[in-house]
Amino acid sequence: MYSSQLQDLVTAERQFERLTKDFSLACTYAVHCVFVKQPAVLDFYTLFGQGGYKYMVGGIMIRRALGWTVCGNYLDPKQNHSQSGPNTVEINRKIAGLDARNLSLLRNRIQDLVVPLSCTVDYLGLRFECLSIPPISLNTLVYGSDNEGLIVVNENEAAHQMAVKIASLLNLKPHFVREQTT
Repeated sequence: MYSSQLQDLVTAERQFERLTKDFSLACTYAVHCVFVKQPAVLDFYTLFGQGGYKYMVGGIMIRRALGWTVCGNYLDPKQNHSQSGPNTVEINRKIAGLDARNLSLLRNRIQDLVVPLSCTVDYLGLRFECLSIPPISLNTLVYGSDNEGLIVVNENEAAHQMAVKIASLLNLKPHFVREQTT
């Protein structure tokens, strides 16, 4: 009994490894297409993070790791060589890598959590974060905020419990939202 289950797991793991290699190759080609064809930058508002250059190529969402907004702070690439401040280009690159790594870490850890394929592609000295297109839109948010905490949505208890599990896996401290009047 255990040997057949183990064999099924090994087979599934090999198939997933092939899928990720194929996805990584497709992402590299898609980033190359961005350079060659120079498509228009898409405006997804706050979907897929604020700021940065976003493209859609062959069903892959590509986000250039440059000029992102993090916690309300614009990481200006022109402040790259400041002696006193952080290297913002390097911070953008690291955030893209952490996004892909965290998605990978969550895969198959929480029941019913579907994680899109993702990877980073370094191309001609630039880093791009690539994501298979998840089935989300501006109207599908049931937990969290898409406008830096101005409005926080908590409409689904299952999503809340899943967020608690994710926070535990990623070793994130719980935080609470308080209403503040002006």
